[in-house]
Amino acid sequence: MFAASRNVALRSVLLNAGTPGQSVILEDHQGASIVTLEAGDAKTESFSLDIRLANGLRARGSGAGVEALVSFANINDVIDPFLFGGGTPPTLTSIDVASGSAMGGTAVELTGQDFADPLAGPTSVLFGGVPATMVVITSDTTITCLSPAGTPSAAVDVTVSSANGEDTLAAAFTYFAMPTVTGITPATGSQMGGTAVTIDGTGFQNNSPGTNVVTIGGVPCTSVVVNTDIELTCVTPAGAGVDDVVVTNNNGAGTLSSGWTYFPAPTVTGVAPSSGSEGTEIVITGTGFVNNSPGTNVPAVNGVPCTSVVVDSDTQITCDVPAGSGIDQTVSVTNDNGVGSLSSAFSYPPAPTVTSIMPARGPQAGGTAVSIEGTGFVNFSPGTNTVQIGGVNCTSVVVVSDTEITAVSPAGSGIDNVTVQNNNGTGTLTLGWTYNNAPTVTSITPNTGDPAGGEAVTIGGTGFQNFAPGTNTVTIGGNPCTSVVTVNNTTITCVTPAGSGVDDVVVSNNNGVGTLSSGFTYDSSPDSGATTAYIIQRQARAWHGAGVFRRTNQRG
Repeated sequence: MFAASRNVALRSVLLNAGTPGQSVILEDHQGASIVTLEAGDAKTESFSLDIRLANGLRARGSGAGVEALVSFANINDVIDPFLFGGGTPPTLTSIDVASGSAMGGTAVELTGQDFADPLAGPTSVLFGGVPATMVVITSDTTITCLSPAGTPSAAVDVTVSSANGEDTLAAAFTYFAMPTVTGITPATGSQMGGTAVTIDGTGFQNNSPGTNVVTIGGVPCTSVVVNTDIELTCVTPAGAGVDDVVVTNNNGAGTLSSGWTYFPAPTVTGVAPSSGSEGTEIVITGTGFVNNSPGTNVPAVNGVPCTSVVVDSDTQITCDVPAGSGIDQTVSVTNDNGVGSLSSAFSYPPAPTVTSIMPARGPQAGGTAVSIEGTGFVNFSPGTNTVQIGGVNCTSVVVVSDTEITAVSPAGSGIDNVTVQNNNGTGTLTLGWTYNNAPTVTSITPNTGDPAGGEAVTIGGTGFQNFAPGTNTVTIGGNPCTSVVTVNNTTITCVTPAGSGVDDVVVSNNNGVGTLSSGFTYDSSPDSGATTAYIIQRQARAWHGAGVFRRTNQRG
């Protein structure tokens, strides 16, 4: 048997022989041999075993009368220290803080004796068998540490232990109870958050809980106020569904499972009509417009609020659409309980377009049958399509399809815009239509003639043949010429009618009227340069008076 002593510190164990069964020499810190151990030896010398162990070498002992067993394998190196022996066991007399959080971390100070024996190895502190952390032996009589986590409301033993032994204070430390949550009032609220609630439970104020953090569905509440140990108030966060209510503080967390229900957000399931312009009244169907305290409902098209909103029931809202454009717009309803929306629910009909007109020109008198191409003539409820050229309505308008209209051009002149207007707006083909120029009359040859008519004349001008003028009608003094022949675009021949005085020469066709003012003179004077036939007629009358005409006639 070995009697433990604390006045010698052995530094190492060296193997003198190479196989088990040979001796081991224990040396002191100066390398002096203290004792030689052989297999099965029983020595009674007084020394302490502050030895360094390695693979196959161990030491065991108990109490003041230490029994030691050293065994070894083939080792030749200095090995880690191992201390055993029969020093004085520690004594624990008190703990300065007798309670703390079940979360652990309570700073405590232990008082007793024999905490600092250098030969006793590491000293540990246990709370209910669980090691404390941050253990510091400040003196032979004092240890500081942090309590480990434990069971709420449990009173546990506190133990100090070293190689020399251990000592325990029974039920010396009590873990605080965790907070509890037993109720929340009200138990429902908006998905947008902001509901003021009162939470009932325990452990909100007593036993040094620190700051209470309230969460609903894991999201912190705001404006938390602890009124008493059993009541606090706060404001709910935004969320959805049915969620747990949790109060967490230094002593743990209390949970009311499924304690809070967020009201369902509104829904939008239909919009009628599904298209229209600004101010169109629509009916929105869905849910959540009245029930569950929704507050003010704000319907919107593409995010722009509607006007003249009337909540008809929990499932219907009537309103007027705002200004906007584009098709397949989202219609939404927002209230205190959230946002409901329906995508592609409403379309602002596009204004019609005009891309072409065939033919692209016609007479100033109008009456040309035209075909207009574009879009928006049928779709999106356009109502009546009005077609205009130069601001004047066409006639005989027929909507063939969403992309084609036929009509008859009105009278007009110049180059004009072609427009189609309906309930969805106006489409314009800028300068799309040309009225053919009216004919012009610049000359007539000869420009004088017999009042009896019958004079062959040539009329010069423009617009007699090009751009489909139709039939050219020539008048002098309002009386039609005869034998009208259109020679080309600039020349017409005809025979004058009977007339008198100085008269306008007019050419009329589908493209208009051309006038040569005072262009032709009916002249009965023989000296005026009248035609030979006219002179002969005057002479014949003179001869008739003298009997000559009769004789001439008779010869004829």
